[in-house]
Amino acid sequence: MTNYYDLPGDRCTEEEQLIELIKEYAANDFREKKCYSDMNQKYFAYHDRNNCKRTYEFILKNCQK
Repeated sequence: MTNYYDLPGDRCTEEEQLIELIKEYAANDFREKKCYSDMNQKYFAYHDRNNCKRTYEFILKNCQK
């Protein structure tokens, strides 16, 4: 990935920006912004809690001697 601006999520370069962003998210019950939710669909194939299981199974299947 060469352009990190294509990734979902806010970016801050200054402490003041970060504080304001945290306040904004807190006021919104820390819910993900719709625009970033849509972007997540582009980059993440799975939206569950099985990533460790998939990694473990991949290693077992592909890395045995």
